[in-house]
Amino acid sequence: MPERILVAAGARQWALTLSELRSEAHKTAATVRMVMSRALSFMADPALAASVLPKPGEGFDIPAFLDQSGTVYMIAEAVSEEAPVASLFAAMATEIHYAAAQIGQASESRRLDPPLLDTRITTLSGRLIELTGLITSLAATPHDDADADRHHPDPAPAWWKLPPADRAEPLARLRAWVEQVYRPGYGHLAATLAPCWEAHDLCLYALDVAAALWSVLYLQPDRTPGLLSAQAEYQARILPALAAQLMTETTRCAHPRTPASVRSTP
Repeated sequence: MPERILVAAGARQWALTLSELRSEAHKTAATVRMVMSRALSFMADPALAASVLPKPGEGFDIPAFLDQSGTVYMIAEAVSEEAPVASLFAAMATEIHYAAAQIGQASESRRLDPPLLDTRITTLSGRLIELTGLITSLAATPHDDADADRHHPDPAPAWWKLPPADRAEPLARLRAWVEQVYRPGYGHLAATLAPCWEAHDLCLYALDVAAALWSVLYLQPDRTPGLLSAQAEYQARILPALAAQLMTETTRCAHPRTPASVRSTP
């Protein structure tokens, strides 16, 4: 077996990782361990781990970064279907966002000044864990009879050139997803979406991505460990980032602020 070959060569950690990937995750604990081991896999490479660990006195000061309204670029090269440090980048972005929220809440105005509009992660030849590989493989799969039950995303609407009359159908699809999936199921994230979202092209782009990706992730006939990892990425990173864009866009306009009802299952 490949695991035995790796153990014999002294690569015990690689053998354990390969064993996890080759086995089925039937239990929640096993699935969590699999996701965590992949997220921390960069630590198994000493050279890679050393490249992301700061030298003494050279650590990244997040409060100082926020105070100076700085910009951070996190760049990595994809060595296969994913960038090995993609999970580290996601953790870094989340920590910056969390620190900004804490500083803002402790201030007199109860908000960060100047505001942190978003956290941008610039990657060159980098990909988020699992997600890009998953979507690419689904898009490249032939639509034959054996694949008939698998969901395939529709072409993206060309919002920038659609006249009002031609927007009716794609708008109706987005409206149905917002009312049937997003608002009932995504609690405080959906509550920040103002009723005027249909009047904002940015919201149309963002919701189209959110709805199409949700369908790809949740309307498949089976669930693999890779799909589960992608669902976790969507839930914890992608959808909250899109919801923040929607909130920023719809809270700075002059449209009426009629609260939308939210029905969320506890």
